[in-house]
Amino acid sequence: MQFFFHVKNNWKSGLTVALVSIPLSISSAIAAKSPPFLKRLVPRRV
Repeated sequence: MQFFFHVKNNWKSGLTVALVSIPLSISSAIAAKSPPFLKRLVPRRV
């Protein structure tokens, strides 16, 4: 029950971190000029 007590008290902080981290990771990927797909980073196996 202690887990649900912490979730009840901290859901706003968790939501804020989630909403900030997504645009931050996208903008850092754009700044690094990384390709949009992970497949391009992994070499093909023949």
